[in-house]
Amino acid sequence: DSLLQETSAKMLPSEILIIVFSNLDLDSLENARNTSKKWNNLIKTSVHLWKSLINQHCASNKPRKEILQMQMYKGIQKSAEKLEQFYRKLVKIEENFLSNNYRVRTLNCLEAEFEGKKVVKSSEWEQNHNYKGVYDMILNKITTCFTLLDDKFLICGTQNGFLKIFEIPSGKFLTQVKRNSNYISDVNASGDVLASLDWYGEITLWKFSSSNKAENVTEEGKFQVPLILAARENERLLDFTSEFLVSTFKCHLTCYRYGEFFRSYPAPSDIFCIGIHGDKLAFGCKGNRDTPAAGILKLGWDKLPQVVY
Repeated sequence: DSLLQETSAKMLPSEILIIVFSNLDLDSLENARNTSKKWNNLIKTSVHLWKSLINQHCASNKPRKEILQMQMYKGIQKSAEKLEQFYRKLVKIEENFLSNNYRVRTLNCLEAEFEGKKVVKSSEWEQNHNYKGVYDMILNKITTCFTLLDDKFLICGTQNGFLKIFEIPSGKFLTQVKRNSNYISDVNASGDVLASLDWYGEITLWKFSSSNKAENVTEEGKFQVPLILAARENERLLDFTSEFLVSTFKCHLTCYRYGEFFRSYPAPSDIFCIGIHGDKLAFGCKGNRDTPAAGILKLGWDKLPQVVY
């Protein structure tokens, strides 16, 4: 039998063996390693084999496909040894998950420390504000808000009106732009368009180009802010689509369609989160400890918004 195995190992071309090995699990691969020196060396040194196994593992589950775009994977694609280690870790994670062999840990941002810096707590300030903690310490002490663009870029708003753009995952600073020096309360992204909102409610649209530059493309006369909603307030939010844009001012939702203001809608209390899906707007209100509030509106621009929930 051993003579037959050795003869078969010598006769089969490496290309065929790689195809066969790429359909084996780790235990079967280990048995194949022990069959002959040739097979052991082939399995050990074949980049194609381990890339194939990783691709198969990730293709079987949609969220795993994102692994193939990660820099940690792209950076090891020429090393069979590192690819094998990477694949073994993926399999181990999967096994631990299926057997519930894992622990969930929570990071308390208010207790975290970065380069000797810690969040300074203030009970008086805490009554009307939310801590951003770790993000402020790592990115910049004047970072006020952030969003992701195409999962490749981190866009940060600042207290002095700058939008700062960083590359992910390297953290490389690419560029910064500003319309004025007003505090940026929120920033969001849709496709290659960014929208920023300052503490007076002024909205700016930015077009992000392939050269990693952002250009102000706000049309003159668009996104006019009603005077009653234009008081300075740093806790503002916005979300937008190609048709609608909604911003907040305390307990008010300010609605625009193609840049034209069409309605301000009062919410039960100060708003702390919003999201647009199609012509539906979801929002959450602070309320109090016992009665938080949330709702969904249908953004009918030609009539009063309809309360869906």
